Amino acid sequence: MKEKKWNCFGAVFTAVFGSLLHFLYAWFPSDFTAVFGAVNESTWEHMKLAFWPMLFFAAVEYLLYGKRTKGFLPIRVCSILIAVLLIPILFYSYTGVFGKSVLLLDLLIFYGSVAAAYTFSCKQLQNPRHGFRTRWAKLLSCAVLLVMLVCFLSFTPKAPQLPLFRDPISGSYGIVQQTLLRT
Repeated sequence: MKEKKWNCFGAVFTAVFGSLLHFLYAWFPSDFTAVFGAVNESTWEHMKLAFWPMLFFAAVEYLLYGKRTKGFLPIRVCSILIAVLLIPILFYSYTGVFGKSVLLLDLLIFYGSVAAAYTFSCKQLQNPRHGFRTRWAKLLSCAVLLVMLVCFLSFTPKAPQLPLFRDPISGSYGIVQQTLLRT
């Protein structure tokens, strides 16, 4: 039952703080806030809105009970990965079909991706026979988490020139171009 309460609270926490992170950089523009908040309207920047709150919440959980929970780290990393990957998959799927973005659907994708990630996590944490208890699962999850951290720390200031990173409104990539547009 503990897992259910933590996951429900985590989903609400991520939804609320992810929503606030959308405006963080606009409210307090700096290199620091750019790492956590959306600096433009690209899909990549919206993926950050799930990643950072989920990572922070997982760190708190780890300190409070996750250290004593078998498979906690691999399950949480998979959960974060689910949310972060569902956002572009669902966004590009529906915009590919309809040819345009709809704000309500974008919001539902964000909240739905968060809900799916925490539902997965809750089910796995409640399953005593889940496959995330091995040493290899823990090592692989650490590697995946490290790659995600490097990407989310690196690709805002220096975004690759790929559609995932392109702001559909300004046509720019990352923070450098966005900052130049504001001056």
